[in-house]
Amino acid sequence: MSNKAQEAPSIVIKLGSSTLTSGGHPNRAVIAALCDELKQLRERGQYPIVVTSGAVQLGVPVRRTDCCVSATREGFAAVGQIRLMSAFADCLSSHSYSLAQILLKHEDFLCQHTRAQLIGTITSLSCSDAIVLINENDVTSGGRGFPSNDELSAALAALLNVSKLVIFTDRPGVYEADPRVHPQARLFETIGAWDEQLLAAASDIPTATGTGGMKSKILAAQIAAEHGAVTVITNYAPRKLQRIVDGERLGTWIMPETAVDRTPTIINA
Repeated sequence: MSNKAQEAPSIVIKLGSSTLTSGGHPNRAVIAALCDELKQLRERGQYPIVVTSGAVQLGVPVRRTDCCVSATREGFAAVGQIRLMSAFADCLSSHSYSLAQILLKHEDFLCQHTRAQLIGTITSLSCSDAIVLINENDVTSGGRGFPSNDELSAALAALLNVSKLVIFTDRPGVYEADPRVHPQARLFETIGAWDEQLLAAASDIPTATGTGGMKSKILAAQIAAEHGAVTVITNYAPRKLQRIVDGERLGTWIMPETAVDRTPTIINA
């Protein structure tokens, strides 16, 4: 293909630790289903970029010894990243696609030269048989990086000027209040990125394996909205990504202010 605009990334997909891991192991059923959907998107002429979490959880030793008592999150990430990428590589190879891994840190988005180089590299990979998977470089970030991979995925959505950011988590979407505290809370179907009701619903209580909580996902949606992108927040199930790409209103769709009226749509869930 020669038209670089057509080959540019069209969607950023972020998957949380609770989605990609299970019992300290890669969730191969989810990874296999996702890789099948990534293949289908590529065959339709779309170029998805995937942001992955879960490396730290996959790197925590099953049997601790004295020498690893003081092991850091960065060290766990270095071990777990290999396990996670191996699972993706195995699934993608069955579809005749290669895996291209990019590890980034916050500073990479601040340098104009690095930003341009990153855009060029990702676009070039999109012209090939590679699927791009991105994670934060925990080893070199040293605790000064993104608060979570939610913000990293939003930064990529803005950098690559995509139209849609999909964040898969362990919840069906964004509720009007934290359902762990308020079981009767209802789910937002469509809402503006700066709607006061959305901000009031944000919880910073993390999941059992994640770090960001719903608050970081809403902040990520606002970053994406500033650059004109829609953010969809929901849980993952096979073929759900394809249905979202096709426009089906699954989960919560957080819209740029110009793309939605100021009255949110709420559904019972």
